[in-house]
Amino acid sequence: MREEKILLQWLSSPEGYETVLTEETRKQYDLKTGPLWRVTVMPTLESSLFDSDDSFLCVYRVLFGLQHTITDGHSSMRMCGYFLSLLDSVIEGITIDDNKQFASYIGPEYHEKLLTEAYGILQTNPDFARKLRDDYNAQAAVGSLLTKVFPPTTEHHPETLTLFTELDEGVTSKIITKSKSERVSVHSGFCSVIQCALIEMFQEAGLSTDTYEMISYHDVNERRYWGCEADNFFGPHVDMLRILFPVGKNIHSNFWDSARMFQSAFRERVDNKQIIYNVILDSETLPPVKKSSELYKYKMPCPRVYSTSNMGDVTKLFLKPDGSEHSHVKAIQIRRSTTLHSYKTNNAFVFQTFRGKLTFSFDYNTRYISSELARRIVDKVLIHLRYHAA
Repeated sequence: MREEKILLQWLSSPEGYETVLTEETRKQYDLKTGPLWRVTVMPTLESSLFDSDDSFLCVYRVLFGLQHTITDGHSSMRMCGYFLSLLDSVIEGITIDDNKQFASYIGPEYHEKLLTEAYGILQTNPDFARKLRDDYNAQAAVGSLLTKVFPPTTEHHPETLTLFTELDEGVTSKIITKSKSERVSVHSGFCSVIQCALIEMFQEAGLSTDTYEMISYHDVNERRYWGCEADNFFGPHVDMLRILFPVGKNIHSNFWDSARMFQSAFRERVDNKQIIYNVILDSETLPPVKKSSELYKYKMPCPRVYSTSNMGDVTKLFLKPDGSEHSHVKAIQIRRSTTLHSYKTNNAFVFQTFRGKLTFSFDYNTRYISSELARRIVDKVLIHLRYHAA
């Protein structure tokens, strides 16, 4: 950008937050002139967001809209934390040094380096390359059970909608404690809960089989492969790890065994840098899409059953470096969502832990999932989440 532009919208009414959020997902960014991020501020009177132990009299929602070509989830979350720190300094009367940089922006150069290395490995290891392509083709052949069991209706104007859930500290503590005792990450446990919930829905819909082939996509941060200190780097460094995982019909009774098997499959693909190789395989098999409208032809298949984006515990990002609270501001709830309707994506579970509470947004694309089906999915997930954490 030749000049700084800040798209800031300040709303005076606390009404219609969900509508504001939905409209935010529909707004297009001007990729030629920018900016590729914007902010909306609005007050809230939602009683659950007021903490009686705090002296804060006002609570505001601050919505950051960030285009994925310039940032990823980890960068975005850290940026929100820096915003809170700067706001506290301004209220304190501290002069802000505009030349101070919180992080360094890194473009696609590290990604291109990983791709170059991956190309070389594929060319010199034909057996490894053959296995990767066999796995890739197997995923493409299976398709999405969710779309097959619950066929999408014709939706000429798809949009992204969100169902948000915040679990209390007690339930969250049980989930974390139970996962640790079973030697399973919260992410793998959550994925297995999703699988358990969806299989029950498939069975209720009349699909009975010994094994359910489930394809899932998972955000993975590329910085883990850079071989350098990456915490102070910002940029778009995320790719989707894909897993074709067979889930038995009796997962409800052997839940944690299945969760450990899923975790093993997930870690194997992370360690093998599957996300990098899939970028290469995608370029070999998928035609380039020139405009987003081409993604939405009638009855276009959606390849996944579910997707996840997990940030872990993000509490410390909104505190001072010493772990204490800011003097004048306090983040009391974190919600993340992602826009889906411009892509061949049916849903995403976007979750993290904040101040001892597990929160997640179930973002769904109305091209594939109705609001009724979305509500059923979330209700089933919550039932199984509480049951298996007990």
